[in-house]
Amino acid sequence: MASEQPERSRAKTRITIRIDGEVLDWFRNQVHEAGGGSYQTQMNRALRDHVTRREGTLAETLRRVVREELARKKRRKRPRKAAPRKRARQRPRARRKPPRKSSRKRHK
Repeated sequence: MASEQPERSRAKTRITIRIDGEVLDWFRNQVHEAGGGSYQTQMNRALRDHVTRREGTLAETLRRVVREELARKKRRKRPRKAAPRKRARQRPRARRKPPRKSSRKRHK
């Protein structure tokens, strides 16, 4: 399980927790139907299974994400086909104004 903490002995630790009555009744009923045993052991087993599955799920999720990222990078490295360029719309040329008639008289 959690590898960050130093390993404890296999002995169980006594704690006090509050459990919903319905949950506790369900575990006690499971033990009764099985013909005996300890509901606390069943609860411990259920918690251990949950933790193990979560860690497995996390590892699987990380693998999937890494595979997706590697595939995405491979796709980016491929040369892309250049899209045809659109021609820029040309503005109509401005009309030249006709030359002004000067008020001065020309001398010949």
